[in-house]
Amino acid sequence: MSVSTAIILQNSVTPTMTLTLTQLIFSKTKNFWNSIKLSLAGQRQWFWQSCTEFGMFETTNGGPGNIFGMGVPLRLIMALFFYFINMCTEVFGPKYNIDFIAKAVRETNIRYGGADGYRGTNVVITNGNNDPWTRLGKTTSYEESVVCFQITGAAHCADFAGRPPGFEIPEVEDARRIIVENIEMWLQRPNNKLANLEQTWEMPRARTVYPKSKPIKAAALPSHKAYPDWSRYKRMHLGRPPMGFVRPKPPKIKQMTQKAERNFITQPMNHFNDDDMRVFQQKYYINSAYAKTGGPIFLVIGGETPMSSAWVEGQDMFHMVLAQKFGATVFALEHRYYGDSIVGGTVEDPNPDLKYLSSLQMLHDVAHFIRTKNAEMVNTSPWITFGGSYGGSLSIWTRVLFPDLVAGAVGSSPPLEAKLDLYEFMQLVGKSLGTYKDQPRFCKHLVSKVP
Repeated sequence: MSVSTAIILQNSVTPTMTLTLTQLIFSKTKNFWNSIKLSLAGQRQWFWQSCTEFGMFETTNGGPGNIFGMGVPLRLIMALFFYFINMCTEVFGPKYNIDFIAKAVRETNIRYGGADGYRGTNVVITNGNNDPWTRLGKTTSYEESVVCFQITGAAHCADFAGRPPGFEIPEVEDARRIIVENIEMWLQRPNNKLANLEQTWEMPRARTVYPKSKPIKAAALPSHKAYPDWSRYKRMHLGRPPMGFVRPKPPKIKQMTQKAERNFITQPMNHFNDDDMRVFQQKYYINSAYAKTGGPIFLVIGGETPMSSAWVEGQDMFHMVLAQKFGATVFALEHRYYGDSIVGGTVEDPNPDLKYLSSLQMLHDVAHFIRTKNAEMVNTSPWITFGGSYGGSLSIWTRVLFPDLVAGAVGSSPPLEAKLDLYEFMQLVGKSLGTYKDQPRFCKHLVSKVP
């Protein structure tokens, strides 16, 4: 047994302690869908991706200086339980054990290069130095066209959030200026269709025949179900406020008078089997309010949550500010298996088989989407992708796999390194608690004394 394996298993809670909670959170019953908020509706899917691709288990193995201790008390299970290895086996079966997950994490880093071995070009990668996910991001680069910028004093996706320019701290404005400068270069120069290094991972053979599009009935969409009320612009998501804990409350995001158009594109369930003709309908939005003849096309790639029209209607969202500046048409593509983009099953029991839920399948969804839209619009304008967090990772990876389709990519706080034991996450959380402006030592001391 490896050291990392032993550490993970040491901190894992017992199956008898977690079985009931696992069944409660990850069941697909009607009561489950009607009892949680929409922002949590993708947790089962994301947990699958954690167990089969990324790991990223936020343990408390931070060493002697870790204020959270070396064990996980029962009272913290609701916050941390699904990050432990034994949860993967309880939810998805005995196959998904420590050896399976460790191998999957290694293969993910080989496939995309990790943070240090990133092979793309024409990208801007931003991270906040107060963001725990920065530990999995790329913060330095020797390649001129791979621009990394660390935002001092910022947390997760600070430059991507929907706040008006001028309201941010100066470092956020610096990051946004760098993004603008690079987009201008991408649009003026011929598309760099090459990656930095030779491909070190052999991609599965992609299909050459795509099923024909099929109409979808609006009444069958999961979003037509009665979700509880939730705030579209919550300041907190998974415990990560965009600008830390002491920033003033931002003004409300202005909505555009022109509403976005919602539509669906037919995608194959499996991009790597020509004989499999099963399909699903993937949701996307389009807003052409700022579009000019010959202008670029922006594509916001969805991550591990349902996607709403706010991504193309909030005129203070930074990519919408850029769309107005560059005269761009803006698309937003929802991630397969999340929100309305269900893959198989019924409205009452969506996504029964998560077999085809992966970042690689989603990247091929993006490629098929771009090719389809280019053909429909007879388009020759360049595409630029955007994304935040996991969506930012997909944006950056698109330039690795499909540099011929995308002229450039912007990723805000994108984790690019898969890691089994992400103990650094809680280390930075502890450090942040120690800098709380009101009696920082007292706050840190109280947390460390929680039994």
